[in-house]
Amino acid sequence: MSLRGENPNSLRARLRAYHEHTRGAFTGFLMGFPLALTYTLCVVFGPLEPAQRDFFVRLQIQLVGETAYAAVQVSLAVTFLVLIIVLQRRGRFQARYFGPLVVESLFYAALAGLVVWAVMAVFNVRPLYPTPKVSFALVSALGEAINEETFFRWVLLEALRFVLIRLCQLRRGLALALTLALGTAIYALVGTFLSPVATAATPLRFATLTLAGLLFGSLYLLRGYTVSAYTHLFYATFWIGVAPYVDI
Repeated sequence: MSLRGENPNSLRARLRAYHEHTRGAFTGFLMGFPLALTYTLCVVFGPLEPAQRDFFVRLQIQLVGETAYAAVQVSLAVTFLVLIIVLQRRGRFQARYFGPLVVESLFYAALAGLVVWAVMAVFNVRPLYPTPKVSFALVSALGEAINEETFFRWVLLEALRFVLIRLCQLRRGLALALTLALGTAIYALVGTFLSPVATAATPLRFATLTLAGLLFGSLYLLRGYTVSAYTHLFYATFWIGVAPYVDI
């Protein structure tokens, strides 16, 4: 939607339209469909052993079983695909924004990676992940991007924001700051003590996850689910798939 009197073909109007489309809760979430579909196929048919699956996948499979989990995921994938096709035809979903979204997410991932790398370099520590197979690295990165951004940002941060603003009636700025702080703390605690990574329960991992939680939480509050999910994918791909081979 352009402002009154503004040329809809101007750069400013196009940037605003891109921001609104990728920031929107519904259209933005649909743009995360390729991540969700790829990860679903990898979990159901891919290279991960049961012990290597992330916490949220293991929890869902324990609750409903592998067959039901696979059926639900495939059904969701089909539903998302149909929605995208229908909305694209009606002009309510713009697939052309996908390329710029990927570029923007790569930029944020590079910044986040440099920040975390710099902090780790100061303390002369190594990445926490063991040297993985390429397939494990990519699927693990997909799992982090989908499940962590869905549960810790899209669900947790929105719930905290609702409670603090609507129920506690705090000022918006204070509520958002508390939302980010509480969400980051919960994310770091869960990632430290419930991660399948062997070296998880260490002060270093907690500190690293706290920093990452602040970065991804801030990005989610500013740019929405899809940008934070793709940023998380590129960030995690680097740390899981590349950093173990590189001396800091």
